[in-house]
Amino acid sequence: MSRSLIIAVVLAMPSAVAAQGGLAGPADGPGASAGVPVYESEPVFSVGLGVSTLGITVTPEARLSESIGVRVPVGYFTIDGSFDVEGNDIDGEATSAQGALLVDYYPTGGGFRLSAGLGFGGYEVDARGTNLTVTDTATDTDYTVNGDYSARIEQDSNVAPMLAMGFASSADARVRVSFDVGAKFTNYGLSVDTTELETDPNFDRTDIDQLIADFDNDADDYPLTPYVHLSVSVSF
Repeated sequence: MSRSLIIAVVLAMPSAVAAQGGLAGPADGPGASAGVPVYESEPVFSVGLGVSTLGITVTPEARLSESIGVRVPVGYFTIDGSFDVEGNDIDGEATSAQGALLVDYYPTGGGFRLSAGLGFGGYEVDARGTNLTVTDTATDTDYTVNGDYSARIEQDSNVAPMLAMGFASSADARVRVSFDVGAKFTNYGLSVDTTELETDPNFDRTDIDQLIADFDNDADDYPLTPYVHLSVSVSF
């Protein structure tokens, strides 16, 4: 091989390697590599509307970077119905007026996310009933105290930790769909207004207190509320 041919091959090699992607040179700016997609670092803001265990839910959201986002879902609902409390059917209203502050972590930079944060507000059940059935703490037999009474079931605290996992459409999409499932970690307590029951000679405060304690103990066995959220959001 002649000396001139060897020199020509050596001079041609850098250009050939670069053409095949072997050497990365500057593309659109300092530090950018040809053919490598760059995540848009500008925050993406959106507002979503959906349904969740919080109720009808509005969710302002900010995707701050490839891996971090922040959401503030706010929900409300109210329903009427009958509820069973320690064997007593009571009629009342269940209300959810609550929100949450969630920080989202996208481990792969894609749609899958892990979320953690705090829930604010909670669920309440206000109800009234007639003729309360309780258990005699001495004989372990049931008996009825005649009269009207009211009851309330509510969270022990209006601030509770939350964890969730889910999936969201690409942050670059104008219209995004997201789904999350998780839990809110909180306990519930029962209170009973017995003013109108106290005229019955069968009334025994000890037995009423035991009924409330039994409910609270059962609630302590399940110190969480499921969280499910489906939302459609629009970016701007």
